Amino acid sequence: MLDLVTGPEGVLTVARPGTVLVLHSTILPATVRQLAALASQKDVRVVDAQVSDGAARAADGTLAVMVGGEASDVETLRPYLDALGAAVEHLGPAGAGAGAATKLALQGVTFANQVVAYEAVRFAAAHGIDEQALTRIAASTTADSFLIRNWGHFGRIMQTHTLKGTEAMYRFFDKDILALVKAAHAEDVSLPALRAGRTAHRAGVRPPARRAQLDGLTGPVPGDRPSRRVRASPATDLTRRRGSSRGELMPRRSASAAGRSRSPADPGCR
Repeated sequence: MLDLVTGPEGVLTVARPGTVLVLHSTILPATVRQLAALASQKDVRVVDAQVSDGAARAADGTLAVMVGGEASDVETLRPYLDALGAAVEHLGPAGAGAGAATKLALQGVTFANQVVAYEAVRFAAAHGIDEQALTRIAASTTADSFLIRNWGHFGRIMQTHTLKGTEAMYRFFDKDILALVKAAHAEDVSLPALRAGRTAHRAGVRPPARRAQLDGLTGPVPGDRPSRRVRASPATDLTRRRGSSRGELMPRRSASAAGRSRSPADPGCR
């Protein structure tokens, strides 16, 4: 996005003073702030207008649009924004990255719902409960959600997408949560549940052969601690670390160690 806007042949090289640049890509809030600062040097204003809800709603103009920008610019763009979405919300001033931050926050909600719903279905299946029956009754309870009412939605995307079976397909499902974790780290905001959920998502969405490739695709998340591996020996009682998609072998804690609780401030807690 930076290259597209600020590069040698970027938008800012041809934009006239007074132009309003609308950003729709799912990008980091920090990137929005950087682009707004650079654009202001050319007397170009930035409106951050993130969209959500997929191709079908884009086609019929019923997207959700999360907007950051000066109120006057948002009102000038109102006919355009209303043509894009059935729900248009102005969330903050220009240069704050409010649209990007909102999009990532809501992607986190969707992501967490997806991970927990898949785990709930596995739990129910262990008790002989059909997943379709489970999701039908869930839709009439407080467990209802978009995912429940559209059960199989993400699976169908993975089966029909043009990137089906490629590393890029799996990154498609991981990129927004990675961006959310990175953005939170930059603001010193702790997201322990989403960090744990990202690991669970790797295990649930990817075939085993693909899981090990994810780190190479996305790189480490700032603040993540590398997993420790220990060499097995006859004298070491080993157990697999719970929640690990790779199943690292770790020493089993003694009863006295297991009884000690860690403080949330302990850097070893994630």
